[in-house]
Amino acid sequence: MSLQTRIESLVLRLASEFKTIHDQVGTLSRLSTTDKTSLVSAINELRAQFDKIASLSLIHI
Repeated sequence: MSLQTRIESLVLRLASEFKTIHDQVGTLSRLSTTDKTSLVSAINELRAQFDKIASLSLIHI
């Protein structure tokens, strides 16, 4: 097997693996948060909601 053939085989395998990972992770549009611009933004949105709920709980104690 030539070097070129082995490199082509490697590239095809990597492309297949990346596609599998991408399909398993999903897309940002599938997030249930309002902010879908990035995963970090979605996590920050959830954190802000959590902090708001936590502060309201402390006020009512």
